[in-house]
Amino acid sequence: VCFEEKENMILTVGRLGTAQKNTLLLLYAYALAFLQLKEPWDLVMVGSVTPEFQSEYEEFCRRFPARRCLFYCRNDFTADRGNQTSV
Repeated sequence: VCFEEKENMILTVGRLGTAQKNTLLLLYAYALAFLQLKEPWDLVMVGSVTPEFQSEYEEFCRRFPARRCLFYCRNDFTADRGNQTSV
């Protein structure tokens, strides 16, 4: 991939909300880093979601509405990003 064609993206793939992935920590680290980024970066999360994480994510979105986080449920993810959903 040519450097000029790269996307500013942080990608995590797995079972979102499990202790092993610690996705909530990633969200809040992204929120802190977001303030210092010179260019906007997207946080893209792909995978199945625990019910607990879904409610924590909704609270995160209320607290930090300007952060751009894209969320793909495992069944919705496509290679062309045509089914991206911002939740």
